[in-house]
Amino acid sequence: TLAQHYRSPELFHELILSGDKLKTPALRFANMRQQTTQIPRRLLQVVGRDNVQFWRMEDLAASAQRLAQFTGLEAQGFDRHLLQSRTNCNQQKGYDVRCNATSSTNVGGYEITGYRPMLQRTRELIYIQFHEECKVWAKEFGIVYSACLDVI
Repeated sequence: TLAQHYRSPELFHELILSGDKLKTPALRFANMRQQTTQIPRRLLQVVGRDNVQFWRMEDLAASAQRLAQFTGLEAQGFDRHLLQSRTNCNQQKGYDVRCNATSSTNVGGYEITGYRPMLQRTRELIYIQFHEECKVWAKEFGIVYSACLDVI
């Protein structure tokens, strides 16, 4: 419960800043970074470039026509609510969970932080740590996160 567990955005920043000094978070983070390039590369190897398209979640709603062209389905058949939803609303996670715009969990923080958002300097540090992956995403998959690419 929140009364027992609290992680401030400042503590989260210190955890990210610690890098490989703390074994568990560092290993988990390094593994996650590695997977963000290895899994899409494997997918492309298995099914071929012509059979895969990558989109950022925040671009999916605007890409309905492209999705329709790629899949051969009618764009009108796509669930607009699904295309416009986010599947990670901080504390609410999962394919069948939709963010509620009026929910306190949709304001940028997790319950464990008291719904305080991540510090901007932490976000920049994560972008620095993911900078090489961001370059791969842009070059190989067409996924561009300018803030990540431009951080260095």
